Amino acid sequence: MDKGISLNVSNVVRLLEEKSIMMAFLIGTKLNRHRIVMNVENHILGLQKE
Repeated sequence: MDKGISLNVSNVVRLLEEKSIMMAFLIGTKLNRHRIVMNVENHILGLQKE
């Protein structure tokens, strides 16, 4: 009985870790994409000023 419970807990923990890693990855790529877009816009604005 105890073994089954501890197995379930470790499975849940592993799932949460995988989910949080995926979330962190997705959030990170979103932030990077936003930063890239900002850089491109600034670059275009800079070209227009010249």
